[in-house]
Amino acid sequence: MSGLLVTPEILRAATLFCDRDFYRPSLVRPWAFREAGQNIVWASDAYTMFVARDIAGRGYRAKPVQIDGEKDATLVRWKQCLKPIRAKRRADEPVAINPKYHARVMRAARILDLKLTAMSVGAPGDVVTYTLGPDAWACVMPMHETEQPVMPHWLRKMVS
Repeated sequence: MSGLLVTPEILRAATLFCDRDFYRPSLVRPWAFREAGQNIVWASDAYTMFVARDIAGRGYRAKPVQIDGEKDATLVRWKQCLKPIRAKRRADEPVAINPKYHARVMRAARILDLKLTAMSVGAPGDVVTYTLGPDAWACVMPMHETEQPVMPHWLRKMVS
């Protein structure tokens, strides 16, 4: 889209979350749109999601546009999977996390030059959310629930 200017760091971070296997054309590239007075960049591969507020960006429109992608592509209904996420959560049990997806979020934090990120885990089978500074957020869909001890047996023996 001519006139659209996305902050390079946000675009690089968002690209980490795109569908690398090209199974879903609407998820191959990040999306840009203006909503609630904010410039938003959104990307997902259906396992991870990245949403950032692009304060320095320009030319955003209300209609979502796939950045450097298909002109006729349609943005998926991504807000539906965010509604069940509670505002505050408490984790009392271990949660299975795919390390590749976690690393993707941490790479995005490094690209955005963040000194601190916050990770929130609700319960087994719940979405893992990451606050990436004041202007970006990511989530990782949960792996299938697994039964694992909070502390490995060999380590528990060492500290008992």
